[in-house]
Amino acid sequence: MKKVIIGIGNPLKKDDNIGNIIVEKLKKRTKDQDLMFVRAETNPENYISKIKEFEPGVIYFIDAAEFDGEAGEIRVFQIDDVLNESLSTHGISVKIFRNFFPETEIRIIGIKVEDTNYGEGLSRELEKNKNNLTENISKILSQV
Repeated sequence: MKKVIIGIGNPLKKDDNIGNIIVEKLKKRTKDQDLMFVRAETNPENYISKIKEFEPGVIYFIDAAEFDGEAGEIRVFQIDDVLNESLSTHGISVKIFRNFFPETEIRIIGIKVEDTNYGEGLSRELEKNKNNLTENISKILSQV
């Protein structure tokens, strides 16, 4: 089954960039032709036509998320379960995908963040754990 993995986040807002960083790390680890990696930053909707051409069975968004938990914690959500929640600062862009891909399974891999203030680089906690986060997300992606 073809999968699209989309990293979302503003590279100028510290931990908000974690989705893009993880996607880049995952992309370097595989040459699987059934995987498409997209570093979307704050505009995933700009890649809709390219993703449609790929015809994925599943779309994953990797994004900084706000939920009760520890920084670096990972949770997986079905898009339909969070359409009315403010899980991510990029919720509207993600919701657009439901309209363009009504039959495609869409999941959000949320990473609890610590600091989304303006600035470059990750918080100490996420920087320290980005390789473990990449490994854990790789395992999640291999389950479907």
